[in-house]
Amino acid sequence: MLEYAKRVFLLADEAVAAIRQVSGLQTGTLVAGGTTTVGTYLLPPLLAAFRDRHPGIEIGIRTGNGQQVERGLVDGEIGVAVLAGVPTAAQLVSEPILEDRLVLITQPGHRLAGAGTAEPGELAGERFLIREPGSSTRDLQEQAMETWGLKDRTEIWGPETIKQAVAAGLGVSLVSEHCVEQELADGRLAAVEITPAPKPRPIVLAHRRDRLLGPAEQAFIAMLRNLRAWPRKT
Repeated sequence: MLEYAKRVFLLADEAVAAIRQVSGLQTGTLVAGGTTTVGTYLLPPLLAAFRDRHPGIEIGIRTGNGQQVERGLVDGEIGVAVLAGVPTAAQLVSEPILEDRLVLITQPGHRLAGAGTAEPGELAGERFLIREPGSSTRDLQEQAMETWGLKDRTEIWGPETIKQAVAAGLGVSLVSEHCVEQELADGRLAAVEITPAPKPRPIVLAHRRDRLLGPAEQAFIAMLRNLRAWPRKT
């Protein structure tokens, strides 16, 4: 019964979207989902630019880890989302829009911070701070740990908490380069280049393949498709 109820609500949303096709982009709502890193560091400037173009549209952001955002799309709670990594749910369609590079971060006074580069063997004995289950970043962190031969790890929920934990000396971690731009610039954290470096991960837009998208969602998708780089901070 729960699944039937979700489908009823999804159909109701599509009925509203169909009606709004007539009124265009004068009024309406856009709720965009984003995985934690993307939702925190990419969506706000994009939605601010979207609102400037369409001031009559109400804007909302829903963030969560990869599993949570996929579930929100499948259940119809989110119309369109931007995710780090490709979603796996069969009901979703996705396409790449950008790439995201992960960097190893340490305390500024860490033994490896001065050199700026290191071999995997030089990480021996380091404690690795890893994201929570369901995070797409965690998948890449685990791959890196296996490649680099690291064993000791501590689970930390969320990129902001990881940054604070690294700065406090609890360990090292692998995070999106975009979530530590300010901390690297002002010296609160340091980045170390490791060879081989993790491959960049795709940033994709996704929505239900059977969902009728409203004018605001369609316009936002068109905006995402025209992206050539992450928005620069002002």
